[in-house]
Amino acid sequence: MLEGGISAKPNREAAQRYLAESKKGWTIISLFAQADKESTGEEVIPDPDADVEENILHTLAVQRVREVVDALPEEDAALLRALYLQTPPLTLRAYSEKTGIPVMTLHYRKEKLLRLLKQQI
Repeated sequence: MLEGGISAKPNREAAQRYLAESKKGWTIISLFAQADKESTGEEVIPDPDADVEENILHTLAVQRVREVVDALPEEDAALLRALYLQTPPLTLRAYSEKTGIPVMTLHYRKEKLLRLLKQQI
């Protein structure tokens, strides 16, 4: 007996009837029956803190940066891609060793390109 003298049994029977009716033509999917035994099912639960608008704006900004970088001369574009867009990004020192260009020259070019990007975006 529940609070107020209400029995839980009729509710349970109604729930069983509802489930029997609603599953016609449907397949029941269990998070516990996933093929990947290491999965907990958490990855399919929506994140209430996710900011969809922010994610879209970020994606559009990255797309715009890539467009501007692609329009640069190849030497400049290669520098920015190596430092910021590739995974994992290179350091100035690593890029210097790879290309043979002095670190300070790369530093000045990077600063000039970042100012240009800021104006273009």
